[in-house]
Amino acid sequence: MRAVRRVAAVATAGGVPGAQALLDAMPGVDGTAHAAGGTIPLAATDILWLHDTTDDFPDLLAWLQAGGRLLATLGSVHLPHRLGLEPTAPTLLPPPAAGNGAPGLAFRGIAGFGAHPLFAGFQQGFVPDSPAGTQGWRWTGYDGIRPDAGVVGVEWVPEGALAGRVVAWEYAVGSGGILCIGGGVELDGLQPPQASALLALLGNALAGRAIPHRDREGPV
Repeated sequence: MRAVRRVAAVATAGGVPGAQALLDAMPGVDGTAHAAGGTIPLAATDILWLHDTTDDFPDLLAWLQAGGRLLATLGSVHLPHRLGLEPTAPTLLPPPAAGNGAPGLAFRGIAGFGAHPLFAGFQQGFVPDSPAGTQGWRWTGYDGIRPDAGVVGVEWVPEGALAGRVVAWEYAVGSGGILCIGGGVELDGLQPPQASALLALLGNALAGRAIPHRDREGPV
């Protein structure tokens, strides 16, 4: 039987309720969401989830090398660059033009770049369940530049996958690792349709095998 994972989430104040709601509904997780700017006891944490914050922790690299797992979402995906693990910082990705040249898109999503446990249970990838809300969402990643990382997913729009726009990527760090998801994870004002899809996606990271780790097995 898999042990329950101790998860600490750190988010902006507006994202804390949404993060806590997802953690409370996630099997296999004992999680608490904290507002940015506080202190997290890493020694008592199996997974650290940083959402849209610039928080840094003095012993983070040592904790990762010893087997810690870190999930970084939205603005927090800059962390590997700040830690010196990634030479190129990610950038904000504006919505690509629709196929007919008109502004806006029906949806923005993440398409799997090969087999990866982040997409367990998703046939082709992840698409937010609330298309009308995607226009104002922020996406951060790499456009036309491949990070010094394992590419996990690229942006997905109605016309198909945009192979040059990397929006999910990962780093093995010693016995642990980091998974970055630069878009689609909006927690402020989280609604039930979005929550059901995010619960499945983030559950693959926080309760599953999506974050690099010495114990991860299977195709990646």
